[in-house]
Amino acid sequence: MPRKRPALTVVAFALLLAGAAFGLRATPGVSAQPAATAARWQAAWISTYTWYSNSPPGCGIEYARDYGYPTVHDCAGGTGTWRDPITFASQLGEWVPGTRVYIPFFRAYFMKEDYCSTCFRRVLQMDVWAGKAPAGSAIADFWHRLRVEVNPPRGLPTTSRRGLTGWSPTAGRPQGR
Repeated sequence: MPRKRPALTVVAFALLLAGAAFGLRATPGVSAQPAATAARWQAAWISTYTWYSNSPPGCGIEYARDYGYPTVHDCAGGTGTWRDPITFASQLGEWVPGTRVYIPFFRAYFMKEDYCSTCFRRVLQMDVWAGKAPAGSAIADFWHRLRVEVNPPRGLPTTSRRGLTGWSPTAGRPQGR
C-alpha cells in the first residue's frame, strides 16, 4: 500500500497560495506580465548567443508568445525598437518573461524571452540574441559589464541596423542617459 505524504501536499498547496498572492501562475498562459514600475538602472554582464550557440541550434526560445507568455516573438529575434525588442536570456528569477530592458551601449531595447542555462548564477547576466553572427565575430565574442535600464520608457534612441548581427566595436559606443 502506497504511503501518503500529507506534509508534502500541504507545502505544495501553501506554495501555490503564496504564488497566487503575488500574481504568479504555474502555467504560462495567464498573464505573467510584470506590473508597470518605474525605470531603474542596473549593472549587468552582457554576453551574446547566436543561432549556432543556442541549444539546440536555431532560434527556439523558452518563453515564446505562442506559449502564452507576455512576449513579442515566437523565435529569437528583434530589431531593437520598442515594438520589436531583441530577445535576451537570463537565469530563472533574474527577470520575469516579458521584462523590457534598454541598453544605451547598443542603443536598443531588449526583452526577456529565453532562459540562459549557461549564465552565471552569482552575477546579474543577460545573454542577448545576436542572430546568425559567425563565431569569432566581435558580437559573437561580446562580454562586457554595462549599465541597463529596466522598464525603460518608450522613445529612447535606437539604431537603424537590424538586430545585433552586424554590430562592430566601432558601431556601438557607450551612450549616457
